[in-house]
Amino acid sequence: MTTQPKTNIPESVVYHYVALKREMKRCEAELERLYPDFAAACAFIAPSGTLARPDLGALVVRAALPGIWAYSRLIGALERRLKTAKTTYEARHVPSIVRDPVWRVTFGVGALGNGR
Repeated sequence: MTTQPKTNIPESVVYHYVALKREMKRCEAELERLYPDFAAACAFIAPSGTLARPDLGALVVRAALPGIWAYSRLIGALERRLKTAKTTYEARHVPSIVRDPVWRVTFGVGALGNGR
């Protein structure tokens, strides 16, 4: 099901969307830079692992990440065989579900490709 474009939407919507995406990338970079200090402050303030901040409308909780396993060679070989089987299947069959295309915004060097 393809969404029909609305012809009465001004071009300014595109500019506004791109500006918001650029701001989001800037915020994500700042959050990544701040995270080590944020984690240290949370550990100091809330050694129990839970920090309720009603004034911020936030609950900060320390979460355990899933473990990482070192699988045997046999499992590695089975994973590679499965990946090959899936690739072969995908090349020979039509997808079960076809998705509508999406619009993506890319920033930085090479974002405009070959001058197009």
